[in-house]
Amino acid sequence: MNATRVEFVVAAIQRADALTDSSIRKDPVKQYEFVKRTILDDESLTLDEKQDATKILTIDYDHLKVDILKFIQQIRLMNRILNGILEEQQLKRSGTFKVILKKLKDV
Repeated sequence: MNATRVEFVVAAIQRADALTDSSIRKDPVKQYEFVKRTILDDESLTLDEKQDATKILTIDYDHLKVDILKFIQQIRLMNRILNGILEEQQLKRSGTFKVILKKLKDV
């Protein structure tokens, strides 16, 4: 694909991304599907350009999924570490304590 058409494809992706609603932006799956559908419905692009744009979107989406998965794994690891630290601290006794008991009076 020549350079002018690449710019055309990138511009079409940017237009489709700009059209996404704020409620769609919160969900990466919905955003990907919306932008993909918008690109496929764009009549100014040829079939090859639509396929190239879809490939670009899919690669970007796959990278996003990998990043999210790594982030979730890091959170789970930190939770395991923190839970282990908390359990250790709960099991340790730092010494003896004197307890003073008082009787309660009825008022």
